Amino acid sequence: MKSLELHRKVFFYITLLVLIVLAVIIFFPFFKSVIAAMVLAFVFYPLYKYFNKHFSNHTWSAVLVVVIVLLLILVPFGILLNQVVKESTVAYVSLQQVIFAEKTEGCDGGFCFLVEEVKDLLDDPKIKFYLNESIQKFSTFVAQTAAAVLVSLPKVVLNIFILLITLFFFLRDGKEFIDKIVEIVPLKKPVRSKIFFQFTNISKAVVYGYIVAALIQGIVALIGFYLINLLFSPEGSVLINAPILWALVLALLALVPIIGSGFVWVPMALFFILRGYYFDSLTTLWAGIFLFFYGALVIANIDNIVRPLLAGNKAKIHPLLIFIGIFGGLFAMGIIGLVIGPLVLALLVTYLKLYEDHFV
Repeated sequence: MKSLELHRKVFFYITLLVLIVLAVIIFFPFFKSVIAAMVLAFVFYPLYKYFNKHFSNHTWSAVLVVVIVLLLILVPFGILLNQVVKESTVAYVSLQQVIFAEKTEGCDGGFCFLVEEVKDLLDDPKIKFYLNESIQKFSTFVAQTAAAVLVSLPKVVLNIFILLITLFFFLRDGKEFIDKIVEIVPLKKPVRSKIFFQFTNISKAVVYGYIVAALIQGIVALIGFYLINLLFSPEGSVLINAPILWALVLALLALVPIIGSGFVWVPMALFFILRGYYFDSLTTLWAGIFLFFYGALVIANIDNIVRPLLAGNKAKIHPLLIFIGIFGGLFAMGIIGLVIGPLVLALLVTYLKLYEDHFV
């Protein structure tokens, strides 16, 4: 009798393992879409709760949020991708013209001396070659990435469809999903509660405190770039040839602790100031001054205002975890790794803390 019971258990667990493996194989092609839907559901859940107060039908609330996500995120993302490809080409040509321009004769003054020294350095064939190669590779990478997306358009459309459907169910039935998962996890109730509490706080800190705050910094920077082109550009040309591309780079660097958005706007402002002085262009000089103060007073302060407002102060995450998590996740999993990387490392620290406190 015991032998029969053992065989039944062995059969059950082997079958369960086989089904889990098959489920992973089926699920894997849409892994990124499902994770992206989870992140979007987390971000837009407050909006879903707001609609629930005005609609008695939860289904319609979820549908409305999905439509908003489609119109506010996915459609603009496609337009943005196309624009970034165009701007990367323009930026490549502009950087080549600036970096490899001929020296100006008869220039006096400290600023000009500094610029001439930089020009002398750039005249070195090896440095010129590596700079040219780096700029070209970056531009090619952006173009190839966009081309790959266009080639795999049917797959992209299918993934977007999966994302939207999954988002709908996560919004409508997400609480039930979470409750079931929490019940199934084979840990003591206090441990489950603590992990869930930490996961919620860490998710809020990463998604709102870093991702959303960085996107807001990118949007604010983009407004500043357009203002510079509108107010300070010479007739028939613009000072910032690729505002969307630079705003995107700034938003990405804003995710990185210590480095931050200043890695873009500070050199850009100094470049305009030097260029304005060097070429005796008052408008370019004022553009640099404007960007410097706009960056210091507006862009840089987004972190200090938006991050505590959106994320709160419940989850304390070490900057090193964010730094490694963002770039490790990006290389390992693509764009969705920006969220998953820091979450995984922060949760690992939570588990180690639970072990240290003898919760398990």
